[in-house]
Amino acid sequence: MTLNFRKLIETNQKYPNPSPASMVARIFCESVIKIGTERYNNLNEKEIVEIFKLANSEVRKYNEKVGKSDICGNITGFYAATGAFLIIKENKAYWATICDSFVAHFDINMKLKFMSSGNCSPYAVINGEEIMVNYLDKGIFNLEKDDRLFVFTDGFRYYFDNEDFLKIFKDWNDDLKVKIKQYSEKMNLQDPKKYGKERSLIAIWFN
Repeated sequence: MTLNFRKLIETNQKYPNPSPASMVARIFCESVIKIGTERYNNLNEKEIVEIFKLANSEVRKYNEKVGKSDICGNITGFYAATGAFLIIKENKAYWATICDSFVAHFDINMKLKFMSSGNCSPYAVINGEEIMVNYLDKGIFNLEKDDRLFVFTDGFRYYFDNEDFLKIFKDWNDDLKVKIKQYSEKMNLQDPKKYGKERSLIAIWFN
């Protein structure tokens, strides 16, 4: 989550380094990997909720140390992150998202099979508060060979409405990262308000 730059300017503070919001994201991601690995053999939809709860509780430990802040940039007062994760087991994908991060599922021809809602009402984030698990969007979907799976933040949402962008993954090759970067730079210049937000993307070719 973006920190409150106006407040930083008003109080003559420098942007914290490392960013506390970045620390929240890192703690959550590393915890999901660790806990997900430990619970992998018994994975089910209920376990997805438990993985989120436990990873979010690690964030709580951090936020209890640093405390609330008026520069956190969100209404909860705590440093926070939006987030999504996806765990593949055999031919199933177990996923969860909160607020405006996304999970998407396409076939080999980049025809959409599923995309999470990105719903942020009521407002919910990863910030350590136990209540946030109540707003988790989650589920399971079946996978077929050569399906394309994506986990991404809201800055990439409009890209997935664009056929030229989808074609990059239909024609998946060794230049994938370069093509994504070039396309993102081009679209950012054309319409920074729509295509220039923070952009994080994980793409998976299931085979």
